[in-house]
Amino acid sequence: MPTLCHTLTICIEDEPTKCAIDFKDDDTAYNVHALIQYCNDNSIYAHGCMEEDTWNDCIQTQDADRYNSLFRALIWKLIERFEIAGAVDKTQPKHVREVLGKDALKAWANGIMQSSGLDTPLEIKNFRVSWEDGRGFLALLNHAIKITGKDKGGFVLVDLNSVDTSTDEAKMENCQKAFDGIRAVLGVFRMLTPDIVVLAATANALRMKSTCTYLATIHTEMVKAGDSGASQSSFRIPADPKVADVLMRRKRSVCVEPSLALFTPLS
Repeated sequence: MPTLCHTLTICIEDEPTKCAIDFKDDDTAYNVHALIQYCNDNSIYAHGCMEEDTWNDCIQTQDADRYNSLFRALIWKLIERFEIAGAVDKTQPKHVREVLGKDALKAWANGIMQSSGLDTPLEIKNFRVSWEDGRGFLALLNHAIKITGKDKGGFVLVDLNSVDTSTDEAKMENCQKAFDGIRAVLGVFRMLTPDIVVLAATANALRMKSTCTYLATIHTEMVKAGDSGASQSSFRIPADPKVADVLMRRKRSVCVEPSLALFTPLS
């Protein structure tokens, strides 16, 4: 079974002062306890993942499938809070940043597509089919090369108008080339495989979460590299009171405050 401590450290490495968890080696039950306490203290709630008894039952019965499902759900909430929400202006409330994080990433990506040189610019509508032919990722690679001035590993600007998208194999080659190039130029590790992006058999939730996490990490690295477009693309809460009211209602439905009654310390 995977351990939780290293993953949490990665998720919140940009906010180290918030991590005050004393994890213990080879003590999964204690680490689960500490992680859930951390989530409660920081108003992070993942439906179905906040009961320690549920986790402990998985540990005791060695139910790896159920444990991994809980693990993925909780880590996704951490990614939403600390990575995807980073695309939204940090002066906004946390619930606004979490709700609008994906929209901010799409707006940022669409800005890059508009200046990509494609005869018909791609329109990024989602984190699934909008990326499946690989041209969107190649556009990100081109943008990364332009802002860093680097062509590490022999990766140079791609003529997006001549990219082959006629077969699944060609689409996967496009994705692989983009992933390798982004790794070389920005240092961002690949978080998904070409088949996850291209093949229709991939579950939509897996494709969306993998792509969204990958894009959020690329956005973060482009900001660090001095990309003014990335740093200026952050969303701000709309001034329209009707829109603000909708966001407040979404806060109650999306970011439910956790109940301390769910937390029972281990004896």
